[in-house]
Amino acid sequence: MATISEVAAKANVSVATVSRVLNGSCKVSEERRRRVLQAVEELQYEPNLVGRMLRKSETRTLLVVFSIMLPDLIRGIKDAAAAAGYEVILQYSPGPDTDASQFAMLYRGMADGAILPEIQIDRTLLASLYDHFTIVQCGETTNDPQAHVVAVNNEEIACQMTRYLIEQGRKRIATVGIGDCQGNPAYFSRERREGARRALAEIGIPLDRQLHLDVQTGYRGGAEAADYFLSLPERPDAIFCFQDTVAVGCMQSLRRQGVAVPEDIAVAGFDDLEICRFIDPPLTSVKQPFYEIGREAVRTWMIIHHDQPKRSIGRQVRLAARLVLRESTGGSPVVVD
Repeated sequence: MATISEVAAKANVSVATVSRVLNGSCKVSEERRRRVLQAVEELQYEPNLVGRMLRKSETRTLLVVFSIMLPDLIRGIKDAAAAAGYEVILQYSPGPDTDASQFAMLYRGMADGAILPEIQIDRTLLASLYDHFTIVQCGETTNDPQAHVVAVNNEEIACQMTRYLIEQGRKRIATVGIGDCQGNPAYFSRERREGARRALAEIGIPLDRQLHLDVQTGYRGGAEAADYFLSLPERPDAIFCFQDTVAVGCMQSLRRQGVAVPEDIAVAGFDDLEICRFIDPPLTSVKQPFYEIGREAVRTWMIIHHDQPKRSIGRQVRLAARLVLRESTGGSPVVVD
């Protein structure tokens, strides 16, 4: 088992600096704090957690509230948290909206903060959580300048996917976003829609409002989208869904109604879940680096949590995503970086 002296040597700092970082002192530069946390992770150093909890009333526990099970993302969170000496408690939030009851462990002092992977949450509740706890969002994004977010560049990768559909000869491209029970679109849906709009604008095609629909997440939402687009006087020739489960539901509904995929309508998704490879035809999607997103969310949480006084400007981290092209959009299957 590594010692605090070995951590200090690897990070090229003093033992006192390591101690300050582990105790949450603000008297350490961000660069030194980063080096110490990296050394702690690489050496798998485990401090005396019991003593620290008694001194600081810390639980050394992170709450993770999620509505979609993304195994690689959860694994990234758990691995990074364990390396920093933290436990992780998973809290499932059913349905499209997350309410205050999902955060009871925070209010009872049973967790030091939370990581929120791809959940939709009321803005007022989210603001309240930020006021009282260290919160990091991953996957879902926001325009709040105080928010701490780890996600992919949604607009750019959606632009790339739309350009690809255009290259395949598709011109009437529909998009399906994710919304809550009141129909309010998730912020990441707005970013992805803007990417699609930008790609279409490059060839002089405005984004037709009739060709965008926000649905609740899941297969049923995708079936709803398919029914809607097939009811239009002029059908789309491609449908870009902003979640894979929605894309699968959409594609299955199209096929049940006699619409050939991709011959009549191409379908693309987002997330590259395992089902994309096994559905017929295999689904083109956007591959997010979920494991890296999870690890970076914990790193970001550590930086923010130990930064006293708290930052007034949020920390925004954007990671690269890539296209995974399969038969649902025509063309040759390939991964595009």
